[in-house]
Amino acid sequence: MLVAEKLPVSTMDTQNDIIRQRQTARRVNVRNAKIVILVGILLALVVCNVVVHACVIRQDHQLKYWQKMIDEKERELVKLRIEIAQLESFDRIQRIAQNELGMRDAGPMDCYLIKSAPELKKEVFKSDYVAKTPTNTGLWNKVSGWLGGLGRTMAKNP
Repeated sequence: MLVAEKLPVSTMDTQNDIIRQRQTARRVNVRNAKIVILVGILLALVVCNVVVHACVIRQDHQLKYWQKMIDEKERELVKLRIEIAQLESFDRIQRIAQNELGMRDAGPMDCYLIKSAPELKKEVFKSDYVAKTPTNTGLWNKVSGWLGGLGRTMAKNP
């Protein structure tokens, strides 16, 4: 049989052992805390990534919806332009004028020449002012002033 001998334990050794155990426990706790923080940060990044992808998918869906609406409106615009072209056609207008409004094609006796009313507004030319200025008292200046507007006046009369 074995017998264990009881050795005296010093109080310093037990205190050192307790301090060492606490230090290793703190190291383990600090290491575990760092791991937990790192995992938390990674999870937060994953959640942010999922949110960003959800936003991108939503924007893509909205973009496709609006592109579809634009294409639909462009098709409608083309149809309306075709309809406008048909409504503006000369044959349609002529048919409506003859059938619904009772108009007919103009013959040679339907055309009349109408003289325009004479223009009541009197035009003033620079030559009128030149003849009236006291500095231009020479004979040729007066004749030039009188005859200067003659060509313009003749061009205005029919």
